[in-house]
Amino acid sequence: MSFIEGNDCILKWNGEPIACLTSNNLSENLSFLNTSGRTASGGLTVIPVANSYVINFDAVFVSDADMSWDDLSLLARSMQLGTWEMTGINDSGFGYLSSLDITADSGGIITFSGQIIGYGEIVPADTVYSVWYQDVDTYVDNGGKYVFLN
Repeated sequence: MSFIEGNDCILKWNGEPIACLTSNNLSENLSFLNTSGRTASGGLTVIPVANSYVINFDAVFVSDADMSWDDLSLLARSMQLGTWEMTGINDSGFGYLSSLDITADSGGIITFSGQIIGYGEIVPADTVYSVWYQDVDTYVDNGGKYVFLN
């Protein structure tokens, strides 16, 4: 059995690693619909209807690094759909930067945290996706096959 270390799980936003990442996590949730059926012993039954996910991360602010607080805050304010990838677990997808917080303790280093709300499904990171155009709807190139997301 081989373990994957946390250092191997790097979160990338739009292809760039988030600078000085100290932690990140992916949380998936399923939504269920109650049915009118019951089991033989009277238990309620449900069916899955949707899944959703969020990615939370913490990092140290570095002023001269790519994809640190400066870049992420500008991208969040633009409200544009972006791509994310978590190396080590080989997951990727689309999402929106839904929150960013920065903390500057007196005498300490500046840290920040953020959250990405998932858009669509989680796919293997080796699936090539790139955003070609974004306006009201998004056109995506999926390895030569065009996919329309709305």
